[in-house]
Amino acid sequence: MIALVAGLAFPVGLVAYLAARDPQPRSCGSGLTTAAHISGAVAWSTPGVLWLADGDISRSQRLADYAPARQPSASPSPSAAAPSFEASPSPTTAVLTPGARPSPSPLTRAAAIEAAGISADHKLVAFLVSNVPDEPGKISLRYISTQDPPGTAPTEIYSTDWAGNSGLVSQVTILPDGHILFQAAHRFDPPETETVLVGVGETGATPRLAEQDTLRSFIHTSHAVWPEVKGYKLPPDQPSLQSRVIATNGRVAGLVVELVSTPLLNRSLSEIASGRAGSPETTIVCAAAGPVRTVAFAPDGHTVAVARGGATEVLNLDGNHSLAPLVRGTVLAWRP
Repeated sequence: MIALVAGLAFPVGLVAYLAARDPQPRSCGSGLTTAAHISGAVAWSTPGVLWLADGDISRSQRLADYAPARQPSASPSPSAAAPSFEASPSPTTAVLTPGARPSPSPLTRAAAIEAAGISADHKLVAFLVSNVPDEPGKISLRYISTQDPPGTAPTEIYSTDWAGNSGLVSQVTILPDGHILFQAAHRFDPPETETVLVGVGETGATPRLAEQDTLRSFIHTSHAVWPEVKGYKLPPDQPSLQSRVIATNGRVAGLVVELVSTPLLNRSLSEIASGRAGSPETTIVCAAAGPVRTVAFAPDGHTVAVARGGATEVLNLDGNHSLAPLVRGTVLAWRP
């Protein structure tokens, strides 16, 4: 009997021994969790809603709302609260107020804020939104002033067919002169091998799309000849990381996704790596089980925002800290 128990325990002990010998980066859930603080201006999205906080998370603004209206619950009271689009003091517990928009049909994909950019003076936010109720199957480039009264509708610059490819990341950047540089997944007609559209939008009295091209053409030729992007420098190719973000000081963060195999199971591990723009050398900071994305750098240049599970957390790349909660939703831009 003792020999049988020993025989059963041996394989388990062997697996544990081999797993212990396999060096793994520390978990992003280990270490000391510290409170996350907002500095600068940060934009993020909850389903269909664009938010902005400028230095104070408790005074966040709801800039745009394309979420389907919630049906009011039955109540014997004859009075009902009027629709409101005023800023919520607590975006982590915000409840969307019923509006006049009809709910989408089950076959219609919900609207989503795909990307956003903040101007240097924090007075303008430009964003890409897909599948808005009046433009299903489209992606639209829009902007709004942070100084507009609550409820002001964003201004549309351009809309086009939305490929809806979640593997291609949309981007929006407001350039120093106010032009809006963006990229988005696109269905080209006639079909081409290219899948990403790059364009430049203009605000003002007559908002318009000033330039457009495929991503490949933009990298090779257009960025050097478009007058609207004069002075814009393409990001370096190295280091090559998934969901790569670059801080103003040249720091880089991104993901290395590893397949971890053991005698018991196979799983993917998202390793958060740090490096410098232009250099292939990176250092693994920590690892997280399940899908995560590095989405933006904080203004300090050493804290990175990481989106996972419908929320965004922050990680200090230089300290032995765990991921700390920031906001419910996905951070899209963080501007000093």
